[in-house]
Amino acid sequence: MAARGIYLIGFSGTGKSTIAHAVAAELGWPAHDLDRVIAERSGMTIPAIFEREGEAGFRDREAEALRAVAGAVPFVVATGGGAPMRVENRRLMASNGWVIALEGRPEALHQRIQRQLRQSSPDATRPLLGAADPLDAIRALKQRRQSVYALADWTVHTDRLTPEQVVAEVVRAVKLLETTPEPPATFGAPVAPPPDSREPARPAAGGATRKRIEVHGKPVGGGKLPLVCTPLVGSTREALVEEAAAVAAKHPDVVEWRVDFFERIARADEVVDAARAIKAALAKDAGEVPLIFTRRSPREGGRPVPISEPEVLGLYEAACASGSIDLVDLELGNAAEDVRRIREASRRGDVKLILSFHDFERTPPAGVLHQKFLDAQRMDADAAKVAVMPRSLDDVLTLLSATLRADEVLRIPLLSMSMGEYGSLTRMCGWMFGSTLTFAIGQGSSAPGQVPIEDLRTVIEILRSSLGSAG
Repeated sequence: MAARGIYLIGFSGTGKSTIAHAVAAELGWPAHDLDRVIAERSGMTIPAIFEREGEAGFRDREAEALRAVAGAVPFVVATGGGAPMRVENRRLMASNGWVIALEGRPEALHQRIQRQLRQSSPDATRPLLGAADPLDAIRALKQRRQSVYALADWTVHTDRLTPEQVVAEVVRAVKLLETTPEPPATFGAPVAPPPDSREPARPAAGGATRKRIEVHGKPVGGGKLPLVCTPLVGSTREALVEEAAAVAAKHPDVVEWRVDFFERIARADEVVDAARAIKAALAKDAGEVPLIFTRRSPREGGRPVPISEPEVLGLYEAACASGSIDLVDLELGNAAEDVRRIREASRRGDVKLILSFHDFERTPPAGVLHQKFLDAQRMDADAAKVAVMPRSLDDVLTLLSATLRADEVLRIPLLSMSMGEYGSLTRMCGWMFGSTLTFAIGQGSSAPGQVPIEDLRTVIEILRSSLGSAG
């Protein structure tokens, strides 16, 4: 590994101190517990510092302690839950270390904090447990900090992992980070204060310019409204040409070819020929329509194909070199070296790269979704896509909130959507929260919850007009 440190951040109860020492032992590095450093340097307990100097005094001592331990690398530091809230602390951590967030649900953190208090010395204190409703206090404070935790280089969700598994995940994450291109710093950037937890997050008033997707140096679409993409799911060349002609008549902004539906996928020459035929059929009725080349794997909702994963990568390279593809959608779950391989192929072919994550079973927590967006940018994508399955309207809000927060800090366009019955809402209004593109049915659907293109455009125009008049 390169000479960088590891900073563990996260809410109280995520196990930062325990994991820091275990990771340090695994790597043969020194470990520092920031609260312990503060106590040793001040000659006072943490509760005594708060009592005598207040939180402001404690935070000053915390910043001093962080500077003291951030000297010779490598090292592993367990920070306090509030340490990353100061931008100068974040800048210091981002300057010489990887920042790994340990995440947990409020209910799990509440249980752990209670268990830690029972196992601590008699004079130990956990202020959160002294609140009238400790769980509610944890939820509220964690929500205020979450937008900062989400900026970490990596997030490990600890709820269902043993300490040994968390250690392995942290070590694996750092090794992966060392092998991927380093993105522009986001962890050290200023973060707007989160909205009051009693008020829902509100998007800008409907006319904000979205981040643009460019194809061959030219922006796609007008920028203020989402791009509408329709999928092609034909199984033969003839079916695809017929489908493309029908879709072109509805004038989509972008078309996606789901090549995992194509029965001749094992023949790269026939795949390339079909791509050229699709482009010709689109151009006949709709002019130059950008074409996305997508093979969705079974683990992320796609169809099984009769070729190996290395052959799939070769297919992507052939598509990039064909001159008939404008964008490729590759899953984030691929190995880092495979992502780099397709990134290089896409650049050679002047093709844009979308890195995507799909969960057809559930909606992960907002921190996980935010991390997926960040991972795509870190791995040098031109756009980041997240698609998840909601089990409730709360899950829909989680996806929209994660998109809004990611749009505030990422430089690349975002594509996000929930699927299924509840998820159709995100296809209609996701653009208000930062999603650049939405999917609609042209002829055949490629995912549950897609809305007919005519209906989708009608709803988007109604929302745009309403927001415009309200502004």
